[in-house]
Amino acid sequence: MYSTSTGWRSMGFLIYSIHPKRGFYRIDRILLLFISAVICQCGKQNRVRYEMAQSLHNDMRRKLAQDMHDGLAQQLFFLSAQLFQLKRAIPEEIRGTLAERLGQMEERIKWCHQEARHTITHLRQFRESEQIAEALEQLLKRMTAGTDLQIRFSAKGHVIEEELMVLDAIYRMVEEATANAIKHARAQNLSVSVEASSVQVKVRVKDDGIGFLPEEREGANTYGVTGMKERINEVGGTLHIRSKPQEGTEVTAIIPRRGVEMFG
Repeated sequence: MYSTSTGWRSMGFLIYSIHPKRGFYRIDRILLLFISAVICQCGKQNRVRYEMAQSLHNDMRRKLAQDMHDGLAQQLFFLSAQLFQLKRAIPEEIRGTLAERLGQMEERIKWCHQEARHTITHLRQFRESEQIAEALEQLLKRMTAGTDLQIRFSAKGHVIEEELMVLDAIYRMVEEATANAIKHARAQNLSVSVEASSVQVKVRVKDDGIGFLPEEREGANTYGVTGMKERINEVGGTLHIRSKPQEGTEVTAIIPRRGVEMFG
């Protein structure tokens, strides 16, 4: 058995066998050293490619956040201010329903502006694998603020060196499932868990709401559910939704650990 390593990091072991009647010659040692060097070099190259991809992804997220801040967020704020001024300028005798509709539009634009700012914050700050649990806790606190929904969150294992695309898929899946529980489920309790093992990451969002029959949702507007499935599928995972009337809904995503496959 021969150890292979790159600096301080062990890459594993080469296991070889020799016939009892055959000795271990110098050429055997040279051959093993050569094979070990090739394996280590491949590991280094994979590591460099991985870090370059992560760096590029970070740069893209920062640029997108800046573009959203300078473009979409600023325009939404401008529209909100203009609607407020327009509502105040309406003569009293014709204000009535028109002012009410403008007020609704103003509130909707404010909500969109707030969501845009949350997304900008997410893009700027959510970069490191170790932040996934903290990011989800903050998300759940923000989304359930002002509601009676009770949250139970748990995280087991460590999501280390996972691709940012995977982390983003997890974040968005929890966000959408929680939003559905708040808007439609009439739930009192929501349980969110993230379990990371050496081979997969399992994310579960379960509520005790009114539930539904899956066949009743066929053909309905399920853009949010479709978006969740597409995000999870894009990172090689699967999404399962189980629900029954009066028994709540459970959304589970299972994602293989790509980082483990690449770097051991």
